[in-house]
Amino acid sequence: MHIGVDTVQLAGSPFTMMVSEGQQVNAGDALVDVDWNVVKSAGKPTDVIVVFTNPAKIDKLSITAKGAVATGAPIGTIVTK
Repeated sequence: MHIGVDTVQLAGSPFTMMVSEGQQVNAGDALVDVDWNVVKSAGKPTDVIVVFTNPAKIDKLSITAKGAVATGAPIGTIVTK
């Protein structure tokens, strides 16, 4: 997941990770806390890009959300092998 666009210059300041790399997560688990005011104040877009880098482990992927999604709302379903 990539949060914001061109936010590397913010040196991680608006992001607090709630999970660690490789950790298994479940629906509803908080992944990261973002201070969107810091991102917006820096003139950066607030887009969140989700990329699946392990397609061999995904049996079925269904993206149901389109456009802006409210915090905590589902974006789709993943079934793993």
